[in-house]
Amino acid sequence: MFLKPRLKKALEFLGKNYSVKKIDLEDCIYRNLGNGFDIEVSGINLRGSKNICSFVCVWDVSKGLNQSARSVEYVRNISTLAVLKSELERLAIKYGPRVKD
Repeated sequence: MFLKPRLKKALEFLGKNYSVKKIDLEDCIYRNLGNGFDIEVSGINLRGSKNICSFVCVWDVSKGLNQSARSVEYVRNISTLAVLKSELERLAIKYGPRVKD
């Protein structure tokens, strides 16, 4: 799969937990949290934006994908890859599987 430079750079920076998935005809950075929640990073390839991406969305996909999926949180105005990574880590902790003691 050919990745545009901005998307490739972001994916390498974020690490192995993230992949590219086509969502609504756009190549997005994607992470399946494995518990019915997914994270989508949209707009990485947009030129001329002061932000690194358009938005990050957490999806509740526990009842299925497509029309059954429900957005539960959006994060906007992410300015750098470092801020993006920090926000993604926060969201993964908030919505990811709970670790039992």
